[in-house]
Amino acid sequence: MRSVLAVASAALLGVVSSGAGAQLSFASVSTSTGAPRISAESSPARPVVQIRRAITRSPVAIRVWSSDDAHVGLRAILNRTGELVGYRNSHVLYVSSTLAFVQGGAGTAWLSNTRWLWPSSFEGDAEPCRGGGGCAPPRSFTYALSDSLLRGVRDSLVIGFGPTPEIPEWSIVLRRPLIDRYLFTVDSVVAALRVR
Repeated sequence: MRSVLAVASAALLGVVSSGAGAQLSFASVSTSTGAPRISAESSPARPVVQIRRAITRSPVAIRVWSSDDAHVGLRAILNRTGELVGYRNSHVLYVSSTLAFVQGGAGTAWLSNTRWLWPSSFEGDAEPCRGGGGCAPPRSFTYALSDSLLRGVRDSLVIGFGPTPEIPEWSIVLRRPLIDRYLFTVDSVVAALRVR
């Protein structure tokens, strides 16, 4: 396991130290009422990466979020052969229960006002600070995102929350640099797992 984390960490350090996107905000939240954004677009932000492995099990968990807002991020769980596991064998968008409560709920999610996102679960994290880089939310709503969707989109992803896609009550934006960092991390860990 140390070799998997060492390879992934070394690969990540190369990207982090390059300074690419160092002054970008990676996620933001806004409401349809024009309330202030929770994550300002102009603030300096960097991606936070957690790579964890349970001591008694083989899956590796990866979480990536913006340093200025841990309430929203991406997560993957990989088995020992590097395949995605979990609901629909997909990547996961997570939204903290705290943010969802403040915004009025996170029941139905829509991608770019057209496509309904599959809710995967409401999950708890008993050790949200394990894995370094800060703390992930201890409780969050999760939504399945396909690999082809994350790799195929060329820009940021806008996800709206509300009963209809036409008028979301609130929305989040996952910026392309965060998605790229997340996919790079997943690909690095997958490569390390397959080498073993």
